[in-house]
Amino acid sequence: MLVVLDDAVSETQVRPVLSALPDTTVVVTSRQVLGALEGAGRLALDVLAPQAAAALLTACGGPRMGDDPDAVAEIARLCGRLPLALRVAAAGLAARPHWTAAGLAGRLRDERTRLGALALGDLDVRSSLLAAYHDVAPEARRAFRILGAAPSADIPLWGAAALLGTDPAEAERLTEELVQAHLLEARGQQGRLAPVRYGGPVLLRPLARELADREGPREGTAAVERLGRAFLAAARYADARLTPGRDRLAHRAEPPSGVRPEEVVGGAPLRWFQEESAGLAEAVRGAHAAGLPGLCCALASAAAGYYETAAEWGVWEETHVLALDAALGARDGLAEAAVLRSLGDLAWQRHQTPAALDRYRRAGELFARHGDLAAAGRCRSAEADALLGTGRVAEAGRGYARALAVGRRAGDARGTAESLRGLALVAVREGRSAEALARVAAWEAAARRTDDHRWVEYARRTARVLRAALVAGRSDAAAAMPLEIRPGVWLFSPPDPGRRAA
Repeated sequence: MLVVLDDAVSETQVRPVLSALPDTTVVVTSRQVLGALEGAGRLALDVLAPQAAAALLTACGGPRMGDDPDAVAEIARLCGRLPLALRVAAAGLAARPHWTAAGLAGRLRDERTRLGALALGDLDVRSSLLAAYHDVAPEARRAFRILGAAPSADIPLWGAAALLGTDPAEAERLTEELVQAHLLEARGQQGRLAPVRYGGPVLLRPLARELADREGPREGTAAVERLGRAFLAAARYADARLTPGRDRLAHRAEPPSGVRPEEVVGGAPLRWFQEESAGLAEAVRGAHAAGLPGLCCALASAAAGYYETAAEWGVWEETHVLALDAALGARDGLAEAAVLRSLGDLAWQRHQTPAALDRYRRAGELFARHGDLAAAGRCRSAEADALLGTGRVAEAGRGYARALAVGRRAGDARGTAESLRGLALVAVREGRSAEALARVAAWEAAARRTDDHRWVEYARRTARVLRAALVAGRSDAAAAMPLEIRPGVWLFSPPDPGRRAA
């Protein structure tokens, strides 16, 4: 005899049947992983493969499905390739002659209408998913609502702990309980000894959002803020390792985040930014949407150095436009200045010199008004970079000189190094070899005082090239050679208004 026990909830429910049927083959299906059943063989059933999911949709959905393979592929993805969801989607299209496959894909694309589109008669994906939700304990349900509706598609354990407002050990217990109930996915990275990340399956995220909006909207806002603070602590730590002293908002105190950034970031700040860039951008969006202007600006400012280093221009612009809106709404002049300065760097990188100059000037005025003379001096130096890049060498020289005076007065090692670098490049361009050599030496010394290894190496390699050309008496060749005007950004010669930094 073959006995099938379908949709078992726990080992306790199954054991009495197994003991009463000792010589019978029993097949047990369950949403839970019934790991404590003795002597049981286990088979984990995954969702359908993409080709199989498309075949099911086409077979059940009729000619309109078969005529639009792109829509079929999208519907399969948005259904999470879950057989029940695919069956309902196909039946829904077949029952509505006025719908198209592309129209159904559009309904599923919006998380707010996805589950509503996956209901037909007594077939209801939402009800099936809710059964799994009600099977877990109340504390796990709360964790599902918060984690499933997290702004990022997946998060590391420290992010889960921040969202839940608990310690990592308790967060791991709750996330693993949800994974066992198939309400959360544990996503490893093949071929790497990387920490596991947790994410909500494509159909469970909208359910978690529905439940969070209905049962605990304040809970969600508080979780977004906790996650944002955790990201901010880690991003500031990583940024300080990459570019010490760059972030002019880093001195602002924030409530405790609950994370230890040195453990989260470790000794590889650039890799941390690369792995968490998407989540960091979502944290900026989440803080803006939740009406947390200070957090929004601080997150964007802490990430700006990485966005410049990695040439992440699109997300750089998006996050900083949100941050500028937040700063203006909160009338936070210092945050506005920091964001404008970064947007000036972005415009300069994109060869939008007039926009860059305007943003640098406005940022410098705001910094000066709020008493941050070091940042105001750096904005003057940035203006001079933009002028030098368009061939306005003499004007750039005057800007660097003013910036140097401000930097020295403010005791700003980084600003002083930036200005001396600019004056060295101007002297090279104008053929003043002796002055250029002196400026290069002063620049190297100032760069070492910044504790920024990237700037130190930049100063060393540029000084080595310039010194070799100038000591050899080839001042004309030095004036005509390409110059690295900032780390990784080159100025090509001969300089004239038609030339730009690249």
